[in-house]
Amino acid sequence: MLEVGQKAPDFSLPDQNGNDVSLSDFSGKKVVLWFFPKASTPDEQLKVRGSVMN
Repeated sequence: MLEVGQKAPDFSLPDQNGNDVSLSDFSGKKVVLWFFPKASTPDEQLKVRGSVMN
């Protein structure tokens, strides 16, 4: 668990196309990390996206 203000360690994960994406690829940008179960419904995803965009 990270403390408030603590930087997250760099990591890489595959995107929906199988390409590796690293947290460091977004250096200097605001990033929201959103991990959800594969069983997540489209409605749940839209709710989260809406709250992030506000």
